[in-house]
Amino acid sequence: MKQKLILVIIAAFATSFMIVPKTSAIKFRHIPFFYSFYSVEPKTGSASKKLEGLPAAYQAPKGKATSATYTIAGTKSVVRLKIAEAIFQSNSDPATGTLDPASYIGLYKLSVGKSTRTFEMNANGTSTSMMLISFTSLEQLSRRIAVTGAILPGEYAFVDRTTTDGSGNVTVWCFGID
Repeated sequence: MKQKLILVIIAAFATSFMIVPKTSAIKFRHIPFFYSFYSVEPKTGSASKKLEGLPAAYQAPKGKATSATYTIAGTKSVVRLKIAEAIFQSNSDPATGTLDPASYIGLYKLSVGKSTRTFEMNANGTSTSMMLISFTSLEQLSRRIAVTGAILPGEYAFVDRTTTDGSGNVTVWCFGID
């Protein structure tokens, strides 16, 4: 009887280290890095419109393809800009302030379907739909983002690869150029 009781106590003690209570799982949950994106008012140089933050659903490459497809709901962003307003600002939280945004952030031209917008991206973040951008430091946690090539009317999204979740989905910040 004593041997069975000791065995039960040892088993309960051993499993207490394997099971994480829900309260501590929430308390120690990983919080992802975070950037916010804004368009910049050309006359004043100050941030004006916050870009639309949305999830982009990951679809694994098919066949011999090496790039994954990401799908965004809707055919048009609610944030509409003129070509002259295609200057942007990113603000980061203190955790992302130490990272080089050029390594994690990209601007992609989106393909528009009947009910969604899509873009393709390789594992390293490159893509044929990726636009060339440059970053200029404004403050410790703010950067000016300029498109270095021509930007034409259409749908676009900034992709922050630090927001990739366990399923491969990423957060994107969308806007349209009219």
